[in-house]
Amino acid sequence: MTRLTLEDVVDKYIVDGHANPNFMLLTAVADTLVGDVIGAVRRKECPFCGRVFRSRSRLKAHLHNRCCGTMYAGVVGYVISRYRRLKNRVRRGSRYRLELPGKPALRFRSMSELGEYVREHPEVLDEV
Repeated sequence: MTRLTLEDVVDKYIVDGHANPNFMLLTAVADTLVGDVIGAVRRKECPFCGRVFRSRSRLKAHLHNRCCGTMYAGVVGYVISRYRRLKNRVRRGSRYRLELPGKPALRFRSMSELGEYVREHPEVLDEV
């Protein structure tokens, strides 16, 4: 069995809409940061050049092979870097604790709950 990379998880979520249940925080960060890109891709439109495709598979090939692929890879990398910065602030005990500088720690029962908090409070990503 092959191990999924974070790049694979983000790519599959953006292009196919498949949210891996083990990475709900990552998908919440993607929704928050690049929701406009995700929306364009789901409409089968390249978010960078505006070209519209008949199928999602052709759009996926376009995003991986053309000049737009470089910009797409940058978007994926940006989501992953912000996710890692957020995840480095999460401590695990009996609950998940998000420790932000100069603020009391926020406690969550699960990473999914933390992901919902990120969706509702996107400013949290600016604080990490």
